[in-house]
Parts: sequence; structure tokens; C-alpha cells
Amino acid sequence: MLKKFKAKALYQATNRVRTVTLIAKSEADFVLQLKQSGFSEPFEITEELPEPATDAQIQYAKSLQIDIPLNPNKDDLSALISRKVDNDRNPSPELVEFAVEKGLSFSKYIGKKALYNLVFHSLSKEDRIAFFAFSVYRWLSEDRHGNLASHNYCDVFYDFAREQLNNDSFIKSLDKYAGADLRFFGTLRFADGGETQGGSTNTIAYKTCAEFVHTRFGTPKTKTATFGEPLKASAPGKSGCMGLIVGLLGLVSFIFLALF
Repeated sequence: MLKKFKAKALYQATNRVRTVTLIAKSEADFVLQLKQSGFSEPFEITEELPEPATDAQIQYAKSLQIDIPLNPNKDDLSALISRKVDNDRNPSPELVEFAVEKGLSFSKYIGKKALYNLVFHSLSKEDRIAFFAFSVYRWLSEDRHGNLASHNYCDVFYDFAREQLNNDSFIKSLDKYAGADLRFFGTLRFADGGETQGGSTNTIAYKTCAEFVHTRFGTPKTKTATFGEPLKASAPGKSGCMGLIVGLLGLVSFIFLALF
């Protein structure tokens, strides 16, 4: 996970010592960033340790019956509380990889919705467009590779993003989305009659991306996912079996949502 480092170093352009704070994977990566930014050795480096969790956080976490890690810091406990309150789950390893590659700092306990939000709203405009188009593609194509940076079609989505950079209508539409909306789009229905809503399919941003993905990859422009067949009325003496079926359908739904 990324860490925060601070250093006093000589900035070559002004020949003056400056204090620099950066996020890096390791001290070696931090040193590399310093050199690339025009600083010269020697470096006086310290790692900025996270603040410990507050008593109020700890008491609130206990009231939510959260398993509190040993010596929790403020960011970790905040992430655990958010996961509990938002009914959030683990993010995919590939989404974590993408966030780290983009230099984002976050708790190892961050949930999937929270990480989607952090990623989407931390990216540059070009990155956000590419990430959104990639998310639409993944939903419509059912491609489960979750790291845009390492995807075979990465360049395709960035070419599309550059075409939309000056499209004000597209950008305004894109700004209406939260990162968590990008996990899936439209309506997701379950055999027990329940349903949940993802990102809107009625916006300029979605329709433009869906048209692009359809033209480039031959995918449908919309999709309504349904799991299992509608449940029939239980026969006498079969309530136990029906309970098992409902439980299995619920498990299928959980597994599906965990993929996005």
C-alpha cells in the first residue's frame, strides 16, 4: 500500500533546500520521484505515520460490532466504519492495482464502492473519460479484466477519451455520476423479485459510450441482468427446499455483485 514520505532536499533549479511531501510505494520509489522532480541528494527522509484512531471512532465501531484491528489508525477505522454503514465489500485486486498505479493513497480496508468513488473523482479529465468508457464496455461485454491500465484495449479507450475532451455536453453528463455508479449500469433484477439500480443509461455520457462500444466491439447498447427463474409457489411440505433455493439465489446475487 502507498505511504506518505517527507524529505528535506536541495532543489536544483533554485539551489535552495525545500521540504517535500509525496505519496509513494516505498522509500526507494520516493527517492526516484524526488530525483525526477529536480532534487539532488543527500535526502533527509521521514515516513509520515497515520494518526491513531480517536476514542469516538473506536466506540462507534464497537457499536457497529466491527472487528477492530490492533492499534488502529484513523484512516483504517474510518474505512471499516464506512464499509459497515454502506454495506460495502472488498474491491477487486485489479481495481486496487489501478488505483495504486495512479498514485492514490487509501486504507487497505477500503470498500469497493468507496474505492470506485475515490478513483473516479481523483482522475484527470482524460483518465475519467477513459475509465468511464472502460466501465461501460465491461458491463456490456462481460469482460471481467478490471485494470484499465493493463487491459488489451487500453489505448482504444484513451483514443475515445481524447475525442471527448472538448465535448462539453459529454463532460457535464459525466459529472453527474459517482464512481460507485460505474460498477454496473441500469437495472439488476433477482429471481426473488428484488432489484437494484446502477449507473443511469439515459445520459449523454452513457449513450455516447454505449454507441462507441457497440460500434467497436459489437456489444449490445443496454443490458438488464436477471438471475434465476421466478420462484413458483411452494408445494405443501416443501418450504425447507424453497428456503434453500432462495438462499442459493441470494448467494448467486452476492457473487455477481462482488465481480463488479
